Amino acid sequence: AYSQASSDSLARLQNGNSGFYGSVEYHLDPATTTFLRAGTAKSDINAVDRYVGTGVVWTGPLEARSEDQFGLAFAHVRTTPLARFVGLSKAETNFEMTYAAPIGGGFSLQGDVQYVLDPGVDATTKDALAAGLRLIWEFGAD
Repeated sequence: AYSQASSDSLARLQNGNSGFYGSVEYHLDPATTTFLRAGTAKSDINAVDRYVGTGVVWTGPLEARSEDQFGLAFAHVRTTPLARFVGLSKAETNFEMTYAAPIGGGFSLQGDVQYVLDPGVDATTKDALAAGLRLIWEFGAD
């Protein structure tokens, strides 16, 4: 909850903005973890009032690479009637695939590919395919 006034999508100041967010993680076995996240916010103030995300991560997906991690995830946000009134689309949906691999000396590489339907909840924007590669360095790691 916010104690200060918030502006809504029509630039009016309103008091009482609040929301709720929860996350659950479950280990199916030592190598497989699933998660579910969901949130809600007041629809009379916020552009997005619902969120749900879920996914699964496998550790050691390749026999010779026991510390690597492979993950699949899905996320979906829903916009409010007010946001749709001012031109936003009804929702944005994201599908993600990632692979992380330690390469030694505390370094690891993580590749990521995402496909996004209605990016930025903008119906005039084409669906997007995004890819990235991240170099991670953990200080003090072996």
